[in-house]
This record gives sequence, structure tokens and C-alpha cells, in this order.
Amino acid sequence: MAAALLTTSVGPAAGAAAPASVNTAAASSLAAEIEGESSPISFADTKGHFAQQAVESLAKLQLIQGDGSGLYHPNQPISRQDFAILFAKTAGLLPIQPKEARFADIAADGPYAPYVESLAAAGLMRGRTDSLFGAAAPIKRQELAVLLSRFMTATGSDPQSQEDRPVSFADAAEIAAYAQEAVAKVSAKQWMRGSGGRFQPNGQVTRGEAAVIMDRLLAERVKQAENAAFRVNADKLTLLAGETRRLEVSAPDGSALPFTPVFAFDRPELGTVLGDGTFIAGPKAGTGQVTVTVGYRRITIPVEITADGGSSEEAGGTAAPLQEEGLTNYAPDSFYAVRTTGPADSYFHSLEKNYPGPVGGLVTPSETWTGYARQFGREITLALPGTKTVERVLLSFKQDKKQGIYLPPEMEVEVSKDGKTWHYGGKATHSVPASEETPVIRTLAVSLPSVDVRYVRVRFPVQIFVFARQLQVLGSESHGNDVKPVFLAPVQATAALMDKKAEDRMQNMLLAYSGAYAERGTWTKEDFLPLVGYMSPDGKVLDRMFDSILFLPYPNLPSTKEGWEHYLDDLFSTQRQLYALNDAMIEYNKRRGTLYTDPVVEKVVLTIPYPDVNQGNFGKLLENQDSLSFQPKAVGEERSYRYRKQALDWYFQKLLQRWRQAEFKYLKLEGIYWYKEMIDDAVPGERQLIRETAEMVHNQALRFYWIPYFGATGLSEWKALGFDYAFIQPNFYNDKEIPVDRIETTLKVANQYGMGVEVEGDERMVRDMRYYQIYYNQLIAGHKLGIDKEKVHAYYYGSKSLLEAFKSKEPQGRAIYDDTYQWMRGRFTRTEYLVPKVEPVPAPSK
Repeated sequence: MAAALLTTSVGPAAGAAAPASVNTAAASSLAAEIEGESSPISFADTKGHFAQQAVESLAKLQLIQGDGSGLYHPNQPISRQDFAILFAKTAGLLPIQPKEARFADIAADGPYAPYVESLAAAGLMRGRTDSLFGAAAPIKRQELAVLLSRFMTATGSDPQSQEDRPVSFADAAEIAAYAQEAVAKVSAKQWMRGSGGRFQPNGQVTRGEAAVIMDRLLAERVKQAENAAFRVNADKLTLLAGETRRLEVSAPDGSALPFTPVFAFDRPELGTVLGDGTFIAGPKAGTGQVTVTVGYRRITIPVEITADGGSSEEAGGTAAPLQEEGLTNYAPDSFYAVRTTGPADSYFHSLEKNYPGPVGGLVTPSETWTGYARQFGREITLALPGTKTVERVLLSFKQDKKQGIYLPPEMEVEVSKDGKTWHYGGKATHSVPASEETPVIRTLAVSLPSVDVRYVRVRFPVQIFVFARQLQVLGSESHGNDVKPVFLAPVQATAALMDKKAEDRMQNMLLAYSGAYAERGTWTKEDFLPLVGYMSPDGKVLDRMFDSILFLPYPNLPSTKEGWEHYLDDLFSTQRQLYALNDAMIEYNKRRGTLYTDPVVEKVVLTIPYPDVNQGNFGKLLENQDSLSFQPKAVGEERSYRYRKQALDWYFQKLLQRWRQAEFKYLKLEGIYWYKEMIDDAVPGERQLIRETAEMVHNQALRFYWIPYFGATGLSEWKALGFDYAFIQPNFYNDKEIPVDRIETTLKVANQYGMGVEVEGDERMVRDMRYYQIYYNQLIAGHKLGIDKEKVHAYYYGSKSLLEAFKSKEPQGRAIYDDTYQWMRGRFTRTEYLVPKVEPVPAPSK
């Protein structure tokens, strides 16, 4: 009964009757949230108000809301019950659904009860009397200070730095004795600052003031989550079958942890880790990995279970049991929605139709796998049949590298009471080594500390294909007042990166392959001239064209010292490649009349070849040294990494030496290009190698560039990896029939991650009508979307394809050159696609 959408699939498990609490309205609401139909909120009465920014920030996160008419009423007092909800949500204190009312003025089945219950259970907020909460009464400033002070102690947020100094207030004598220490703490933390030198302890907290204070608190919680320091009482768990051991988590300085620890295990068939850190080994031997999460930080702990009597027989990699004693799997009776974590792509969506999974979808207890293709990752949101006490979330994955199916490196879990405010529930990782080639099944299980929630979200990255099955949410009917207070971090922000457009260092960069294929890979002055300058058919240089050239080797470059040296020698051969480009710039400046006045200099990006881990005989860097092997299996991961780094260092120094010796007057070395178009997680230390290469490049005041393919692993991490700028390959120009909406999806990815866009073609666009149409449809789609004007571009043509168009005697061939120039100058005007145009597959109706 699940209805598949282009970006999401929504519905209850097929064959299961939807509970009354999970109805069509709930499914529609869930779908609306998944499709991002909500928009940032602003209020008419907060414009220009001191709390405007805080109100809008919290409203966007759905932590606060107005009165439904577009007003927030920032100057009205906030009631104690309203503040209880706002504070608990912001602090990450999960609500507890009480079985019976704690206070007479807070109904047990009302919307305030779960939040008041959690605050009271945590000892943070008390009633005005033993029986009355004072629900509708405004909260006073000194009351709020006490609440915040208790929270600081409970979460290790006490003022510690030199900047955290108490503020003196003129009305300090008016502060009640019970609140004086608290006021000193919150003012030192600058959460509450007073006004005009006065704290006004008996003043009522307004809705605007509450928003500002909670915005500061949220910033503190994010900071705590990012920097949470903690330790576990074991570096490794070694147990006999059936043995039980407790993992204890603490702060290094002995203070309270800012968040409740969350535990996960990647082999539930071997044992179970409970929400309190208790590990219970099963009857079988084997190894696995526990992941402990506090905030956004994690520690992994190896687990080894030896069967009683010393047997080391390994348990098979089977899925976890579909039911645990005393727990119910609520997933099959839940509505759920699946969306891509990056922009959806109709081509990859069509590939997924070959692996649709079982009838009823991922939540069905079936052995059938559901396939997910690229598009960065998947986010699966479930609306449970009512509020439940959730204790464990499990999902099984398969790896078969020969089929392009990879285990995701991690699975994250988030939870929510209302489907609006989400909290980060931690992650599970696995112990499968990157070098593992045999098929593997792993079930990642996150054990939560008994939380009363209605919504659960699971997220995992997708490299090429991920196969998953049997999503389970295990729990029980709400335990009510028996549930302990739980603090979880706010969900991690996913704000789009700003496209700094290479800081105007370049606008249009041409890829020039060289070093092989004879004339095809040999660039002359005459080859470069009509590419650095736009030329008329009669040879006049009319304008600038490509302002940057990226020199790179063909993919068949041997990953050997001899191969790299041959490419380097070819790159610096006289009268071709770099020397030819320099000569072309001299000619360009002559024809433009700028050679002796204001000569134009071409920017150059050079490539560091990729040290392939399959290479076992790279060659000697020193005479007294053995030939370097990059193979981890042959020399170990540490030596493999060190040798690859040595090879990169050696080549980079040779490259710089040759560049300096050449003394090109009309070329400027702009940066270095990383050749591999994706991050291979199967290669040990790959990310660290890129970061160290980036540091090496930056030490020479050069930029580091990258052009990953569409959906490549690591694309979203380009800035964190040390690259200064990255372009995305649309891969629209393809042997396969890719729908034209791929260009729109490419723009979404580029905008989300602050990247430039690559334009693609090859010699077939000049010779074959089908590829001519594909190339032009790429330009047309890019123009209609504004890519031609708004983005920095790289251009891939295989080799000299655009030069072939320039030389073409056929008007249609020559037009490719002319129209490409118009496109890069923002003057392209065509808007009608060339037939045949591949349309995206329409999404089925809900």
C-alpha cells in the first residue's frame, strides 16, 4: 500500500491495517514534512524587535510558534507551561508521557504534561506548590535563572572560562536569596544580561526575551554536542559467551555529561547492548563493534566474544532476530517516508525500480532486499502507531562489492515526540574492514535510553548501491512515570554552503588531457589559441574564452615512478603542452594589442597523479630504498599510506621545480588538481591523505581543486577535505539516456554544497547527431536554469573536441564552438530542447 514518489515513498506496511492513530491525515502530514513544504517563519509583530532574529531562528526549527494569525506577541509574558515546552525542546530533554498527573493544573493527557514531567523528573523545574505547577502564571526572571542554573549543573555547562564572569546589578538586593547564586551563574554565562544595569528579578519574562535566551541556550547545546569530551571504561570488550558487562561513560573532568550516552552494536546476532550500556553476549563466538555516542562525538570499541570452553567458531553474518522478548516491533504498523539526503535524480530513481524490495516496503519482515542508488543517502521517517517507549532501532545491510553494493559506513537515528522538534539519537558504525571483498551482511542496531516518542528517523549514506531490509523499531507501551530523563543533542544543521565561485580566481576552466595518444594528447600553440581567445572564422581574436587550463593525464597513466616521470617530461616538453600554451598567450596578446601594455596571463592548474593502492611496484625514490608498494595487503595499511604520501611529496616537489625552471611569463600556476573523482572508502587513510596533500599545496600558496562525478562519495565533504573549490560533473552527456532534469538536479547539488558545474562533451558531439543533441540540451537546460550566468564552469571535451568544432567546415559543427562561447559569456539564447529529449519518468501519484 506504500505509494512511491520520485523523492519519497510514503505509506503503511502493505497488508497491515492502519491503526486509528495512524491515519491518512498522518500520512499526508508526514509526506508534507518529507517533501519540505514548510518554509521559514516570520511574524509581523517581530520586525525590528530585538528578538526578531532569535524568534525567526527558533520558529524555523519549529521550536516556537505564533498565534496562527501571523503574530508572535513578543512583549507578552510567557507562561510557565509554555516555557516548559520551549525549554525542554531547546535543551534536548525528551518528554516523558506520564501515566498520571504530577500537578493538578497539568492534565496527564494534555500537551504540556510530557514536558513538565521530564523537567520535574530531572529536578530542573518545580511546581509553585507540591500540587500546583502554576501553569498559566508568567515565569519570573529569577525563577528562570534558577532553572538555567540547575540545567548548567545537570549538563556540565557551569561557567569556566575567564570570559564567564558574573555581572553586577544595581538591584542585586532585590534578588531572592535562593536565586542569588543562579543569577550570578547565568549572567556570567551571558544567557541573561539584564537591562540598564538592573536584573529585574521579579520581572516577568516576555515571549521575546524567552526566545533570545533559548537561542543562546541552543547555541550552547550545539557547541557542547560538537565538542563533547567523554571516556568509556573499556578500550575493548572481550567476553565469554553469555557473559554480561557494563560500559560506563563519564566526563574526563568528573562533571556531568552534557548528553545521555547512546550505544550501538553492529552484530545483534552475537549479542545486545542495552540503552544503559550493558552488553549481553549471546551463545556464539565472533567479533563486532560497539559505538558510543555523546552529542555528535563517538568512540568505537572492538568486541570479541569467545564461546564457552575457548571455541572461536564464528557466528554467521545473518540478520538479527525480528523480535526481542518483551519488546514489540512497531515498524510494520507505522507509516513511513523515504527521501534522498541530496537532490533526487530521476535516472537513479529508475535504477531503483529493479530492486523495489518486498510488498509493504522496508519495514516488512522479509528476506527481500530494497536497493537504493546514489543520491548521497536516504532518510527514512516513521510515524509510529501512537507514542511508544522506543528502546532499539535496527536495519540490515548487505555488501557485495562485485555488484557495486556497499555497506554504508554508518547509520544515524533521530527521534521526535511531535514530528517537528527532532533530537539526535546517535549512530551505529560497523567493524567490516575496507579491504573486505567477500559478501557481508550487517545489522546496525542503535539502543536508545528508553525514550517516549512518536516519530523515528533513520539516515545512512549511499555510495553506489545500498541494499537494506527489515527496518525495526523495538519498544513497548509507554512506561510513563518510570522513564528516566534523557538529554539528546539537537539535530545537526545542514545549511547550504556558499558558492564563493573560486573567489573570482577563474570563470571558465578547460580540461586538457596530455601525455598519451600521440597527436590527440599533444597540444600546440595553434591548438590553444582559439581556446584561450574566441576567434572568428577568418582568424581574428575577438574576445577572451577559457581563462584557465587544467592539465591532466589520461586515465591509462601507469601508477609508477617511470610513468609519472614520463608524464612530467611530456608536460614540460618544448613547443607543446605548457610551452605551447605560453606561446599561445603571447600570440593572443599580440592580436589583442595587449602584449606590451597590459598582457593577459592564463591561469594553469596542474594535476598530481593518483597513487593507486593496487600498485605493488611503484619504483625506488632513493637508490638505497626498495621499490614502493602501495598495496595495504602486501605491506600493511600504515606503510601503504606512508609510501603513497612519499610518492605524492616526491612528485609535487619535482613538479614545482620544473615549473620554476620554466619561468613562463604568460602563465600563472593557480593550483593543483586531485585526480581521483570520488573518495574510495575501501582505501585506508584516503581522507587523511587528501587533507595532507591539501596542506602541502596550501604551504606553497596554491589552491586545491577537485571535480567529483555526480553522486560521488565524499562530494558533500569537499570543503572539509581541504579543497579550495570543487566542480560537479553532471554526467548528463552519457551513453545512457539520462533525463534532462539531471541538469536541474546538478544545480541543486551545486547550490547545496557551494560548487561549480562542469560542462561535458567529446568528439561525438561534432560527428553524431545524438550526441550533438545531448550537448545542446545540456547548454539549453543550463541556460534556462541560469547556470551559464551564476556558476563557475569547468569544461570536459575528452581531448580536442571543441577545437574540432572550431575547425569544422560544416555550419552546424562550427556553431558548437560559437554557441559554447556565447553560453560561457551569458549570451546564449536558445530555450527549445532538441528532439529527442529524454524526459524524466513521472512519479506515481500518491
